[in-house]
Amino acid sequence: MKRVAALPGQVYQLPPASDRDSKGRPITAFEPKIGIVPANHLIVVGNTKFSLDSRYIGFVPQSSIIDTITPLLLFGL
Repeated sequence: MKRVAALPGQVYQLPPASDRDSKGRPITAFEPKIGIVPANHLIVVGNTKFSLDSRYIGFVPQSSIIDTITPLLLFGL
């Protein structure tokens, strides 16, 4: 499960990426860190620094989205 951080045509700025995965293996971050999301793609970000998301794999095709979720309860809004 990943949060959509930017839609097609929007400017994105990726959060800092780790240089190692959760098992300590080296991993390469996606470049560029700032730009515009191309048509039919998304920027997705997970909730942990080790989440394999757009910080490492880059743009995600919209066609690869399986489903969406909606929160049942929202606190603090």
